[in-house]
Amino acid sequence: MHTATPRPGGTTPGRLPARTARGIAGATAAAGLLLAAAAPAHAAITKPYTKPGTYTFTVPKGIFKIRAVLTGAGGGGGASAYGSRNRPTTGGAGGGGGATAACTLAVRPGDRLTITVGAGGTSAGAQDGKPGTNSTISYPNAGGASAEGGRGGGGYINHNGGAGGYGATWCIGTDGGLTFGQAGTGSEERSEGQPGGAPGAGVHRACPPGTGVGGKGGDGHGENVVTNPGTPGGNGCVVLTY
Repeated sequence: MHTATPRPGGTTPGRLPARTARGIAGATAAAGLLLAAAAPAHAAITKPYTKPGTYTFTVPKGIFKIRAVLTGAGGGGGASAYGSRNRPTTGGAGGGGGATAACTLAVRPGDRLTITVGAGGTSAGAQDGKPGTNSTISYPNAGGASAEGGRGGGGYINHNGGAGGYGATWCIGTDGGLTFGQAGTGSEERSEGQPGGAPGAGVHRACPPGTGVGGKGGDGHGENVVTNPGTPGGNGCVVLTY
């Protein structure tokens, strides 16, 4: 069998010098480590809660931060006032919009978060609209969040628009932001029911349309003795991203 004779200072055809081979192998391993370091641990998961009620979320393994965005429910629109021959009916005032709160919560794997999604305020005959309820997050660590619901719009005697959610709005974490809901429109001397207020800016895109919006007031009908209820406020929403 013929064996190729190396040239002086050269290499056997088909083989790399040992030093070169070792260098390539080292560079390949280093590149692999850089790619592994650059790759994220996992793709971000977005978990929305859009129906009123209370839920429990257990923090998965390896998760130490969760971005939370909460919007409180809107207040119900006020009912129109009763009419008479001497007093035409007045439309109901709009309900207030729910507030929005957002921040990054510090958590530990295994923590159990209690999540409450606010319910939109309702409306009944010749009455003010009911307030929307708060959306909240609570858990054992020093953290949590709340977004207040809007107030109900005025009805039979009170024709003021419902106030937007503001007071019970907070978020204990980093990169926080709070925006209050807008007040509904008052209905004094107006026969048409008035619109509700918008929710606080920053409602998460995973929430359905109408989240946190105040309900519209009930329409009046001249001297009609029948009162019309307003529309319910929009439900709240809570979205977790981790």
